[in-house]
Amino acid sequence: MSLEKWRRLHELEQAIREEFADTGCPTARCPAGPRVHLVFCHFGALVEPDRSLDSWRFATIDAYKAAAPKPREARVAADFLAAHFLWVRARDVRLDELPKLEQPVAPAAADGGTLVHFQDASFDRTEVKAKVGAPARIDDFALVYRSSQGSSAGQGSGATAGAVAGAGAAAGVASGAATGAGGAAAGAATGAAVGTCTGGAAAGAGTGAAAGAAGAAAGTGAAGAAAGAAAGTGAAGAAAGAAAGTGAAGAVAGAAAGTGAAGAAGTGAAGEDATGIPRRRRLCLSVPGSAGEHKDVDVAGATVEASLLYPVPTQHNELRLLSVSPGFQFEVGGTAVGATDPWTESTRAFTVAQRGQRLEERSSSTYVGKVVSSQWGVGIAKYASEGTDTTELANRHACDLGDSRVKVFKALRNVEGGCESVATYDGPKISWGINQWTLPSVTGELWQILAFIYDFYPEAFARRFSYYGIGLWFASRAATWTAHGTYRDVLVYRLPCCGPQTRAAIDAVFAAGGAAAGATAEAQAQTSDTPPAPMRGIAQALRLTRRATTSIAMCHVFTTAGADEDIQKAQAQWMSYRISSTRPVGKTIGDVIDLFLRSLGSNMSATARLNTAVASLGDEYSPEQVQSLLGETFSDDGASGGWIDWPTRCRDAGKST
Repeated sequence: MSLEKWRRLHELEQAIREEFADTGCPTARCPAGPRVHLVFCHFGALVEPDRSLDSWRFATIDAYKAAAPKPREARVAADFLAAHFLWVRARDVRLDELPKLEQPVAPAAADGGTLVHFQDASFDRTEVKAKVGAPARIDDFALVYRSSQGSSAGQGSGATAGAVAGAGAAAGVASGAATGAGGAAAGAATGAAVGTCTGGAAAGAGTGAAAGAAGAAAGTGAAGAAAGAAAGTGAAGAAAGAAAGTGAAGAVAGAAAGTGAAGAAGTGAAGEDATGIPRRRRLCLSVPGSAGEHKDVDVAGATVEASLLYPVPTQHNELRLLSVSPGFQFEVGGTAVGATDPWTESTRAFTVAQRGQRLEERSSSTYVGKVVSSQWGVGIAKYASEGTDTTELANRHACDLGDSRVKVFKALRNVEGGCESVATYDGPKISWGINQWTLPSVTGELWQILAFIYDFYPEAFARRFSYYGIGLWFASRAATWTAHGTYRDVLVYRLPCCGPQTRAAIDAVFAAGGAAAGATAEAQAQTSDTPPAPMRGIAQALRLTRRATTSIAMCHVFTTAGADEDIQKAQAQWMSYRISSTRPVGKTIGDVIDLFLRSLGSNMSATARLNTAVASLGDEYSPEQVQSLLGETFSDDGASGGWIDWPTRCRDAGKST
């Protein structure tokens, strides 16, 4: 987002504060008399202001101003403006059954606002209920926060490149950029696609996957199954659309239950159709800085309804916030957990007595992990499934990785986990993915790969993280890839629906606008392909802690993100850059495997490393072939430059370093 948007925010804030006199409640208690409240209705997803603020006309602010002689507050109008820099607005929200109304409350306008006109400010009871009716879905998912200048530059599948493949459409990526997922039938199971990279769907399926049953371009270049439409976005689907219950991306009936499978067809589907998205919504009414009442409701149609406490404090000079966010239904061993706030309830709080029990999100049929006890405490673990381990990734992306890297990937299958693997049992932080990226302190490689996903796979970041209110900021990219320093000063944050952090976030928006207004020429010339400097303050105000990553909800977010095919591709690329960091060319493949494991911080002995590699390779090669393979000289002949070289990846995507 450009600094110009932030400067415009500051100008409007100043105009509002000059135009609206704080005439209502300068003291501790508001006087009786007619009142007007301003309500901002929104979804819990972070907004992309560049897309949402294409017009600076706010009809609700104009109506609020016209509500004279009722007291109107500058703070309320300014907070309403700032909220548009935080959340995705929700239109057509209704507030009914409130007492003492002068007139019915109009549905929320296009700017997410509505006014509540009370006859007077005194109520005969301390609790006032409102019947809330709201859309269950975001009407324009393009409003959800992502890298504004981000581009997958032909590297992504799924919804990228405007290809919103949905749940298995056979149309392929708009540009024909079939990304060549590991396909149907034999599906490149032995990596035979290396050297024959014309195999695969839709005119050569860019990563050399074996052609599907009919060679059709299912979804976004999947080497599709049967009718060429298996599992929507390049899923590794067999004839009927992928082995149900094995973790294959996009099993026919959404085989998410039971084995950590990625779930229903279409892992690259856009927005709220994506696999693993809860089929419930949480409604919340609050004022900035205070907790509101929550109600979780099932989505049975286009709208959701609930009766909620309407905030009527003695101070009326506050914006009302009405939030619609994902609602969860978590169970451990069949017992409900996380009902109050799954974002704060930690999986580290599970007990030894729950060991072995399964944590599941019932509304989306998502298996999150099982309770594990260790010397570091109790948490959860979800291990690899066959569809998302490094062998599957090697087969899927064989032509980009090249023969030597394919063999390294396959050797490392049993070392850490699959793309959707999560663990919290070994410390107060989450570990995630094929290399179990984590946070050894307040920062770590986990934040680095999230920055990579945000930067190069913006649509995937939007549907898997921003949708839940999770955002990211970084200062710049390094010219050289390193595990902990490719992105500088990374901040990962989350905006909740209510509570003290909502006040902090709104105040941070105002501070950002002020900083932009006074920015130097150097700051104004900031690189346009990195997050704008003013957003740093918002990220700092809402920064996630290590322990916050172990929450029940966060574990769900990460495991379902790992089942998204674009994010699987990002994980494979990030792992490939780590291989490159060992300077592998000219070494033996066995030595490269050893150096890679050392770079992860593995405490395995050299013998254990070799045994792990041999065991992983033994499923495909004979013992003699394994020994020969480990002694081969590593070569990057045939590999794609953007997959093995960070500067090339950035240059191809037009990114600055």
